[in-house]
Amino acid sequence: MNPIEGYQDCVIKDLLFFPDGGIIASISPTVESSQWACREFSKVLHELLFSGSFCYYGDLLRETKVVYESRMPSSRFWHGKSHVLFGDPSMPLALYQYKNANITANTEWSGSIIVGNDISVSSGTTLTIRPGTGIFFKNNAQLKVYGTLIAQGTASYPIKFSAASENPSPGSWYGIRFEDSSNDANCILKYCDVQYAQYGVYCNRANPKIENNTIYHNYSGIYLYYSSPSVKTNSITNNLSGIYGISSSLYIYNNKLSNNRYYGVGFNLYSLPEFFSNSIRFNSWYGAAISNYSSPEFGPTIVDDQRLGLNIIADNGLYGVITDYYSSPFLGSTDPYNHRVGGYNSIYNNSCNVDANVYCNVIAEWNWWGSSVPPTDKFCIRGGSTLDYIPYLTSNPGGGSSLGKAAVLADNSSKINDKYSGFNPKKPNPNRLSDLWLWGHDLFINRKLSDAIDIYKILVKKFSQTKEAKYALVKVYHLYHELGKPGLDVYLSEIINNSEMNENLKPMALGLLAGAYLSEKNVNNALQTCEQMRQKGADPNAEKLALFNAVLAYKNDLNDTSSAKQYLSILKQKFPNDELTFIACAELGEKIDWSLAKRIYKPQPEETKYILPNKFALKGNYPNPFNPTTTIAFDLPEADRVSLTIYDLLGREVVKLVDDRLPAGFQKAIWDGKDKSGQQVSSGVYLYSLRTSAGFSATKKMALVR
Repeated sequence: MNPIEGYQDCVIKDLLFFPDGGIIASISPTVESSQWACREFSKVLHELLFSGSFCYYGDLLRETKVVYESRMPSSRFWHGKSHVLFGDPSMPLALYQYKNANITANTEWSGSIIVGNDISVSSGTTLTIRPGTGIFFKNNAQLKVYGTLIAQGTASYPIKFSAASENPSPGSWYGIRFEDSSNDANCILKYCDVQYAQYGVYCNRANPKIENNTIYHNYSGIYLYYSSPSVKTNSITNNLSGIYGISSSLYIYNNKLSNNRYYGVGFNLYSLPEFFSNSIRFNSWYGAAISNYSSPEFGPTIVDDQRLGLNIIADNGLYGVITDYYSSPFLGSTDPYNHRVGGYNSIYNNSCNVDANVYCNVIAEWNWWGSSVPPTDKFCIRGGSTLDYIPYLTSNPGGGSSLGKAAVLADNSSKINDKYSGFNPKKPNPNRLSDLWLWGHDLFINRKLSDAIDIYKILVKKFSQTKEAKYALVKVYHLYHELGKPGLDVYLSEIINNSEMNENLKPMALGLLAGAYLSEKNVNNALQTCEQMRQKGADPNAEKLALFNAVLAYKNDLNDTSSAKQYLSILKQKFPNDELTFIACAELGEKIDWSLAKRIYKPQPEETKYILPNKFALKGNYPNPFNPTTTIAFDLPEADRVSLTIYDLLGREVVKLVDDRLPAGFQKAIWDGKDKSGQQVSSGVYLYSLRTSAGFSATKKMALVR
């Protein structure tokens, strides 16, 4: 094809003409030579060129001179030496090679390559792909990696993986698939362009490094099944979904995930990804969709003033963060001593910033919500779910990926959360539900994970009838995996068989047990557990998860396509047009119309639970006793003029903390133990009193111990 005519749609054009110059070069004699000598030199050059052994101009010219001189008498050596390259010797040749055989020995690819059928990199072997190489796949072909793939381009000369078609579209080829046996330590995709695949990168229990790539115009940019790759500094745009993970726990840093049709990121079934400094914007449906026992972390989960989340989740068509079915996203918290834990994410300008349904616990303190006071009409919390968003930032902290626009970091925060009110972290009450929950959370954010497991287990045992027990059980599941602690299957089995446990907790334990078995590659026990989930039949969602797990386990772990199709048939019959049904269909190669996918239910405005108090209240301060600071929390169901004053026991005013008109909401103030002149007061008992212009008045005691 003429690279000028129709250049906008020409796949060759992208290979031949880079923005900083191109790869066209010339090999010519520099002194007067006979026609015969030039013809002989050209003959050798073309023999080597069409042998497919050389894909760089410099290598081709160097070997041509060696072969030419070996054929010529000594009197004619100078003919070969007179030929020089006008151009860059590291530039690849625009000559297609055809690859159809599996790779069973260490191999290097370079130049322009057409792949006509599936090619596998065998276990124990390495395929190395040189910068500037273009690889074009026909007929839904794929590159399957059982050994090692080293595909490292450069910023100037990326490696291209695309479809061998003049008019490619998403799904024109299968994609790059890393299998369970692949060499995690050495597999890398870096500075690659991956486009027009069904799965740009598919990881089946594999953990390659995926860095500095451009992944676009695929059905799924990156798709993960029980995998934990490192995903850093990629531009993942214009796919149907950016990153989608099943039971995957990975580190996602500094990526641009934008303009994807459905998800920026989506994680399902027991996933525990970590997000830092990503830009998740302008996706048509969801920024981040979290489902079915998943607990992603948007930022650090430890007290550290230097570590921040700095993710931007903004301008998405439907939801910023949507979570359902016992999932617990962590976006920032506070410890009992008012220390910040993570946070500093920006979630704003989505149709709904946070949607939580079916007993989800969203912890999202210290974040920016698009205005100095969060727009609570953009929170939809239902089905027994909770959202903890106070304290919040009062200005945009910036952050996001370096691949997009990054703002300057700011540090402005609101008042403090009162969730620790009445809780003494030095002497928690093990017979009190709220103390056990806060105790476990405190241990979790201080990274005392084994201790946190023990406390959550006590909560589950003593209060198995509560929703907190279900939250705690999911926490136990993820903490076992984070620590690599054995025995999770034994613990879950004990819950299922314990007659003293609440019956409503057991279906969840059964679902988590299936995930635990699959995580350990104990596939047969996992499938038996899935059958038990189906037979219980009490929870349609549990049955759907069991069928979905069975489809993927048979297909990916047992290579039993026939059984996978049988379970898929049941899944399609019982849950048509469901998201998981569509994902399972795609796994088995069925063409699907994602426009028919059933979106997660969007509530009507009257169903939305606005996060506002329903009455005036003065809460207990925390900690109490305290030294040197304590937090005083109070609730305002409506905007009002408020005064909050500290008195000694003789009724003398010590300091007035608040004297202003405040908006409705859960308000907090901090007393630093100083009087109105800025002097430290002595140890003792003090009174704090709240009064509003609406007539509310309340007074409580607190103790300062120096």
